[in-house]
Amino acid sequence: MSQHENENWALHIDESGRFDSVEDPVSIAGVLIREGLPGTTPGEIRQSLQQVVPELPWPFHATHLRQLAYLVLAINDRCGNERNPALSSALDEANGILDAHCKETVGKVRQQLSEHRRPSIDTLRPMTQLLRRHLSPQSRAILTDCSRRAWGAVRRLFTTLQTTAGDSIRIVAASETVLGDAYSNEQSHPEDDRYYELLDCLLRRTALLLEPHAPCSLFVRVLRRGVFDPRFGKTVELDSHHVNEVIKNVPSKTVRLVADMTRPFDQHTWGEFVLADFVANQSRRILKDETASLHDRESEFETHFSVALRSGTPQQSHLTASGAAKTFLETTDPGVAGDPVEAFPWLQPRRRWACEQAWELMEAARGTVNGPS
Repeated sequence: MSQHENENWALHIDESGRFDSVEDPVSIAGVLIREGLPGTTPGEIRQSLQQVVPELPWPFHATHLRQLAYLVLAINDRCGNERNPALSSALDEANGILDAHCKETVGKVRQQLSEHRRPSIDTLRPMTQLLRRHLSPQSRAILTDCSRRAWGAVRRLFTTLQTTAGDSIRIVAASETVLGDAYSNEQSHPEDDRYYELLDCLLRRTALLLEPHAPCSLFVRVLRRGVFDPRFGKTVELDSHHVNEVIKNVPSKTVRLVADMTRPFDQHTWGEFVLADFVANQSRRILKDETASLHDRESEFETHFSVALRSGTPQQSHLTASGAAKTFLETTDPGVAGDPVEAFPWLQPRRRWACEQAWELMEAARGTVNGPS
């Protein structure tokens, strides 16, 4: 009987980027946690993050924290900041600038925040640019410090969990071998196909990483997004049915994948999804590079989150790619394959890290087929 027979794992997933724009880099990332680890319940993670930046509303959202206008309006809406005179002064200055130049828009954003709705980045961006032009350096530094502390809280929590749990907590991420290769113009809703293709890559890699722990269960938990559903002929919220359609194509006989839940990103969001949001946001920036090596990209993740991007024996990368890299792995027989570097060379616009992770997996598969050399 396997020592891992009763293990349950959960993968919390979010995406980053504009999936409807073939020119925009995208990624999907997940935080993989073995269930039952101390300090990893939704409430414990939320408390760990909120106690560092109590003036920010929950949930923390990485993209919005990069917008100065969001910080100004969200902090002001969250609490009166009576405990911090310097912060209150900075907010008064910033709100005065916004009210003087775009009072109507500011009112709409404040209303959205009071209803626990996130304003669009397109709405916030012009106000952020306005503040950068007119806000004093001192006030700007005070306000952006809230964003830095939120990012710092996420990094420290990952560091703590990695120290206590080791590889029982992992980061997994998927992007494209060539920008836009998961986007199919032949489909009626190519942005959904792009999302589903990267989700498929992510789940395949996660299942492969968990094979040493098999038999085990992987509970797939995904943040909701709008997807077109042909059953109804309209766009609906992503649900377990859509996730199951992806899961059924993942070739794993020893890891049982379960479409456990889809959840909105709202004031009730679990802490694990906030971690996934920050990882996805950073993964888009890290994985879009065409010339960086796999080692370099893994190191970049580790710099930001203090979580190793390799596990297993021999160790394998937690990064994966769609497009040509995926096709190479699926269509090449490892038993008769030659040198993968020659069979699937790195040629731009292919991303180097995507090619290297494919070479690595092919070498591992050859070892399994042929036995140790």
